[in-house]
Amino acid sequence: MGKAAGHTIYFVSDAHLGVPDHASSLQREKKLVAWLDAAAQDAAAIHLVGDLFDFWFEYRHAVPRGFVRVLGKLAELRDRGIDLYVYTGNHDLWMFDYFEQELGIPVFREPQSWTYNGQRFLVGHGDGIGPGDHGYKFIKRVFSNRWCQWAFARLHPNLGVGMALYWSRKSRQADAHKDETFQGEAEPQVIYARQVLQREPYQYFIFGHRHCATLYPLGTESMFCNLGDWITQFTYAAFDGQNLALKTWTQEPPAPPLPSKPTAPNTARAAALTLLLVPGLFFGGMASVTAQPLPGSRAQQPAATEQKAALYTLSGRFEDLSLDGLGNLFTVSEGGEVRRYREDGALLYRFSEVRLGRVGSLDVSNALRVLVYYPDYLTAVLLSNTLAISGEINFRKLGFNKIRAVGLARDGQLWLYDEANFELIKIDERGQVIRRSEPLNYVLGLDLQPQQLIERNDRLFLRDPQHGILVFDLFGTYEYRFGGEGVTHMQIFAEQVLYENSKGVFFHDLRSLAEGPFQMPQGNPLRWTIEARRMALMSAEGISVYSLP
Repeated sequence: MGKAAGHTIYFVSDAHLGVPDHASSLQREKKLVAWLDAAAQDAAAIHLVGDLFDFWFEYRHAVPRGFVRVLGKLAELRDRGIDLYVYTGNHDLWMFDYFEQELGIPVFREPQSWTYNGQRFLVGHGDGIGPGDHGYKFIKRVFSNRWCQWAFARLHPNLGVGMALYWSRKSRQADAHKDETFQGEAEPQVIYARQVLQREPYQYFIFGHRHCATLYPLGTESMFCNLGDWITQFTYAAFDGQNLALKTWTQEPPAPPLPSKPTAPNTARAAALTLLLVPGLFFGGMASVTAQPLPGSRAQQPAATEQKAALYTLSGRFEDLSLDGLGNLFTVSEGGEVRRYREDGALLYRFSEVRLGRVGSLDVSNALRVLVYYPDYLTAVLLSNTLAISGEINFRKLGFNKIRAVGLARDGQLWLYDEANFELIKIDERGQVIRRSEPLNYVLGLDLQPQQLIERNDRLFLRDPQHGILVFDLFGTYEYRFGGEGVTHMQIFAEQVLYENSKGVFFHDLRSLAEGPFQMPQGNPLRWTIEARRMALMSAEGISVYSLP
């Protein structure tokens, strides 16, 4: 079967496009598209064996937004005559007729039998087969019920999709400690395969769902295969007409083509467009400030302009500084005093707690709830907007004896990293643990000693001088890292992370994952911060605050 000239049969599953966030999902989607391109060179058929999407529901006149690259690629391959087959999984079981009518791709909801070159295959996602897991089997029957599907379709997509994504995240968190290693003869999918073999012969059983890439012989005549996933493993199976092989895709998606070089008369226009493409990272009018194009851009940079006067300058020696979302400046003096300045530079409030030693970090992401951390005494002090004490937490009394990094959560709770147990932990102001991550030394194989924790944009950012900046979701699940060794400072501003190392200051775009240098004003400030359309630079002589356009 198959109209294409190729002879190889490919199987892939569990891409879960859409999670954990747009940026990382987009990278995996591009990687999957690159694999589809490569497979198409000799493919007679490609089986997408379930959970292509982390959530999918087809309303009568709407489908989930996004995924245009993989959908477009599937349509292209189908138009070229390659046989494509899609199987529903437990995350995208609400596929109806969109793939069949729009893309010409059949959709299967149960395991299917195929014969290739005289070899029989049983192919399915693998959820709910075999013994046990009665709770999920019941839920699957409910979700497969036409009346339940009709009722869900009555919800507006904004509400329905939002609810579904919330359920998906909760399910992922509940399964965080689930053992997904292959269980051999105890594996439910293997038990199911052996039951099938008692009725009829198959040479190959191909399943997904369990995320444990495995080839496992079922005697001398049959083979079991779990396809793994395209979240961390990037595995797939290929049948060349004689043998089935489980392989790993290691190539990264190709970089986008470079834009053409603008001609001289359009240089100013190109520079202006560059400023718009990377919003919030650049400010004009200051000495030696040049617009930083995205990596690979050939746009010419405008010449430095005349220095812009500071809104105000504070003289003296400081150890730290930060701007809140209202434009108020917070500083830490050499003596450990925390000060808050108004937008015009007028001093408003002071706070000092000499009994707790030096100030290790200052978090003003919530203008009404300021966090000051004193690492020498493992104590966090919470201040009101007038810098009056509203709470104090001694981590040692809570049983945490090795805490270096602490940060505010958006809901007012606290994040901390417990170096003794290698865990990210979220606690409330009473010290009750709300959430724990997996031991990160086990998950990552790294001995982390972080110095900064920031929650922003539904992510948690951890800066470690040895390992760079690590990104987690709000459940403490690791996503990816960047920046490399030697990162001394980071700040999240809009959709970018600014970070500094020995080579300079760089930006990392959270949507496109693009990175590039960010040129600071001349003088190499000791510290810097950007927020609320302002930038504050700290030198040995004091602090200067500038407005952004």
